[in-house]
Amino acid sequence: MALQHTHTSNPFSRKDKPLVVVCDGVSGPANVGGLFRICEAMGVREIIFCNATIDFSSARLQRTARNTHNSVSFRYAESALPELEFYKNAGYRLLALEISSSGNADSA
Repeated sequence: MALQHTHTSNPFSRKDKPLVVVCDGVSGPANVGGLFRICEAMGVREIIFCNATIDFSSARLQRTARNTHNSVSFRYAESALPELEFYKNAGYRLLALEISSSGNADSA
């Protein structure tokens, strides 16, 4: 069986990139925990949770996040649109992802 590395057993050094993730309505513990893990691995500078309340005492979130929720910067915002406008005006390139039940892959 393969050895599972941890942050203390692996010489991991966090890299901060000019990436910001804006999430609208994401609050499921497993989804939030997974976001923190992915964002830490990708060097995301900040996660902004809009239109959501996150329960950081959730055992499922903590188990999924594997403590990355303590190392990735995050904050809450009331609405995603002003956040996206701010970053667009600051010169960031915006990329949007959405899960839809329609199966339609139209682009905007």
